[in-house]
Amino acid sequence: MQILVIGASGLLGSNIYKYFILNNEKVIGTYCYHTLDTKMIKYNINYDDIEKIDGLFSEKLENKHAIICAGETKIDICKEKIDMVYDTNVSSTISLIKKLESLNYHIIFCSSDSIYDGIKGNYIETDIPKPINEYGKMKMAVEEYILKECKNTCIIRISKIIGCVYSEKDMFIEWRNKALQKEEINCIKGNYLTPVYIEDVIKCIEIIINRSLLGIYNICGNEKYLRIELCKLFLNKLGLHTKVTEKELEDFNFNDKRPLDTSMCNKKFVRDTGYKFKNFKQILLNYQKLF
Repeated sequence: MQILVIGASGLLGSNIYKYFILNNEKVIGTYCYHTLDTKMIKYNINYDDIEKIDGLFSEKLENKHAIICAGETKIDICKEKIDMVYDTNVSSTISLIKKLESLNYHIIFCSSDSIYDGIKGNYIETDIPKPINEYGKMKMAVEEYILKECKNTCIIRISKIIGCVYSEKDMFIEWRNKALQKEEINCIKGNYLTPVYIEDVIKCIEIIINRSLLGIYNICGNEKYLRIELCKLFLNKLGLHTKVTEKELEDFNFNDKRPLDTSMCNKKFVRDTGYKFKNFKQILLNYQKLF
């Protein structure tokens, strides 16, 4: 089996890449701008030929899998630089998928809970996507292409990832750092989510690869939380104290819209695979052990 991780220097991609490397799989990871890993291969999705990257595998195996994590994920940047980001997140991503299919890869496309409008919550895979920001619209455009044109691709809609404990991009690490500095933590009022542990995301991808699963799956935690509730639970578990408040979405001055209730349901994946996602108590315990 050979695995190609496109965007292996990002928050999600780096964790996926490291996991398969440690498990002695034949893995190539790509980066676009910067990486400390000298074994990764530089690849710009807008300009470079993925066939050259594919040719770097020492063996030509039939069991080939590509995980697409590349692209701009910052919601406001997707709005501010829409034309440039659209080329990367949609046009070039679709071109990449076409090429990977021609090279006989089983493809896993990492999508997002941002494809939902955030009105009803508890979304299932058959709910119609109605993104309200440009980032979500870009993800939906790629999904629509896959569903119409691709035969060997799995779409995973991933909720807010937690558990990247050595990254300041991790929501809990951000909260911890603010609490240690006695900074006020502001949470969006009415913001519900079903956070998923990074290890669960990786294990789900491993299952998808091993079973060559197709279609759409929500990859999210079992439990739905209000953001402020989640923050207080985390701080209490670590014995940290700082002021935690709720503010209206409009008070955050975002450049693009944010869906309020992006909670999803993972029952389809659980039903099809038997996988058990970690509960929030287990996740908090892991953080507590580290600090």
